[in-house]
Amino acid sequence: MKKYWLLILLFITSCSSEIDYRGIFEQNLTQDPEDTSENQDEQETSLSINLNKISSLNAAYEASNNPGDCTYYLMGIKGGWRPTTFTFNNKVYFSVPCKSSDAGSAGWHWGVMNWTLADGMNWHDGNIRAGENETLLKTETDINGFQINSNFNTFMVDTGTNLLGLSYKYFRANEYNISNSPAQFPASAVVPSNGYYSVGFSTATPESIDASDFYVDDPKSANVYNLNDDTWKAKTARDADLFYESGTIYIYNHSTNAPTADKNYIYISTTTDMRSFNLPSSYILEDYKNPHVFKVENKIYMLAFNTNSTKWNLIPGTSPSSFDESEAVTLDLGVEIFGLGGWDDTPLFTSLSNNQPEVSGVEVLNGKVYLFYLAGQFSQTRTPANGTSGAPYDSARGIGVIELEINN
Repeated sequence: MKKYWLLILLFITSCSSEIDYRGIFEQNLTQDPEDTSENQDEQETSLSINLNKISSLNAAYEASNNPGDCTYYLMGIKGGWRPTTFTFNNKVYFSVPCKSSDAGSAGWHWGVMNWTLADGMNWHDGNIRAGENETLLKTETDINGFQINSNFNTFMVDTGTNLLGLSYKYFRANEYNISNSPAQFPASAVVPSNGYYSVGFSTATPESIDASDFYVDDPKSANVYNLNDDTWKAKTARDADLFYESGTIYIYNHSTNAPTADKNYIYISTTTDMRSFNLPSSYILEDYKNPHVFKVENKIYMLAFNTNSTKWNLIPGTSPSSFDESEAVTLDLGVEIFGLGGWDDTPLFTSLSNNQPEVSGVEVLNGKVYLFYLAGQFSQTRTPANGTSGAPYDSARGIGVIELEINN
């Protein structure tokens, strides 16, 4: 009899367990697949940002009021020429486009300054004249004896042994044509029409760069697309960010689907020497532009402008070529700047919507992440000789600094 009741008890227990597990299974099946609030909470708390605005009271750098100085006529025209950043010798360096007068024919030159938290901003004096002097003049000659002409934006990256760079240089077809080839350079240096083409260069230090360091005899714009087929590779902006790791330089470009231009994409080209480039077959992010890539505490991140939310996003990556936008954190940098009555409180000098400032670069020094943005006019607004837009009309006249504290 005892055995009989024991069997009944085991059967009831077994049936109860089966019902319990079936109930759990049914709950999982009937749960809304879009309802991932628990997982969403985990994602939202996996990465957070604290912003510490270092330049609240004054700009970290203010363009000169002296007409003879490099930055008097230009600091950063919105949507175009702007200072760009890179880290070298434990300092943040700025490649600064300059002009020698307000006329369009007077540009563009290039100057260099550097920044540390302790010492602030320092200009590298390019020659014996007083004030801010250009490091690279448009009248200097390249390795083949041609004038270097103008440079749009210039980017550099430290490889540990030297600096490799990329610059959007103005080429004239009447100089770089087939009649000069191969007397001065190989046929690959020929350009089909006047315009800015990307060209690589190598130098030992930022201060020692020379016009002859440019690889003008190599194919032009080997890292960009310039089509008109309304695809992601239709047209590349004259902009880039460079990141170096394990012998490879990653060039982050953004493009639009010309001629419609209603979509933005970020894609990556790679190179080892800034002379030959590997173009990608696809983009890595859609609806983003203006990428800035950096690495801190052995983790890689991209700061990029989200064209849907019209705010900056910090996107964690698993490698230099893979970034997870589902883990992105929104940075409303406009809240840190506009409406506060400070030196940077006006949207006139940005090309971005939603009062978001243009970012010059994101760099890491001594384990801390610093974001450099362009702002401020400092009573320099005036219509230039070359029209209603240009330097310094409605352009940024200063550089601000925000420290990013990333919490994982």
